[in-house]
Amino acid sequence: LNLDLKPAPGLRLVLSNRLDAIHPVEADQRSTLNSVRELFAGWQTDDGGLGIDVGRINYRNGPAYGFNPTDYFRDGSSRAVVTADPLALRENRLGTAMLRVQKLWSGGAISVALAPKLSDAPSRSTFSFDAGATNHSDRALVAASVQARDGLSGQVFAFHERGKGGQVGLAATALLGSAVVAFGEVSHG
Repeated sequence: LNLDLKPAPGLRLVLSNRLDAIHPVEADQRSTLNSVRELFAGWQTDDGGLGIDVGRINYRNGPAYGFNPTDYFRDGSSRAVVTADPLALRENRLGTAMLRVQKLWSGGAISVALAPKLSDAPSRSTFSFDAGATNHSDRALVAASVQARDGLSGQVFAFHERGKGGQVGLAATALLGSAVVAFGEVSHG
């Protein structure tokens, strides 16, 4: 179930829910698992230059198609692994409960995401919101992106997780021809 509503100018309400019936069932697992992937409200100025989102958001970073070292909110987000396809896993994972503020301008953007600890451990209960899977620690991310010129863009990241420390990251994408794109990303911390 995916709902993306705009009840008023500048206001957005999003709900994304997935119900999995898993067979055969592994030991100590549930045969039915409901996952609230996203549930958030967003507000944006009339000119689109400032946006604020609050709730469970699937905040994905990095241009790669498999493992993304700059995708800092992926930890614990796969409630039901029903495929080996990394793109499908990235799309169908749980979002993280957070406050996200974004400022956009021509050629760039900056965002700040604050995700508080809400629970210590994940839940395997069928209809659990499962805040312990994605909000098991206090985390913060600052991301800045810039389009250096036509066909070349980049992002820099500063991430901190309580108890684990900080990480910095960089992602870049370059259009090498009309049908060839090169990308790379790195994270260290």
